[in-house]
Amino acid sequence: MLVLSRRLNEKLYFPTLDATVKVLDVKQGVVRLGVEAPPDVPVLRDELRNLPGPGPESADGEGPLSGRGLDRALHVARSALEVACLQLEAGRTGEAQTLLAAIQADLKRLRLRCRRQGRGPSVLPS
Repeated sequence: MLVLSRRLNEKLYFPTLDATVKVLDVKQGVVRLGVEAPPDVPVLRDELRNLPGPGPESADGEGPLSGRGLDRALHVARSALEVACLQLEAGRTGEAQTLLAAIQADLKRLRLRCRRQGRGPSVLPS
């Protein structure tokens, strides 16, 4: 791993990607970074890069869905929505539409599964 120090408003440049990262702000141990990259270069937060598939994997399971399993499925769906928003911002509308359709189908299956387990419609609205 290459370790670099940068001050406020200083940048890092990745020539093979034509991407730039700029330090925008530093407060109380939090660093705000600005990323400029071409639309075809995906930029994701690390926690989003290893998402299991396009939508909540536990939505397809047949076993009982615990509270933790439901929370995880909803977290993955929310993360996938963030990816779709990034794709839209980057002008990658086709990919975003495909991902949104997968999320919608996964949430529909998750809602049906919750109803089968007696969790009722209040958990996931129609």
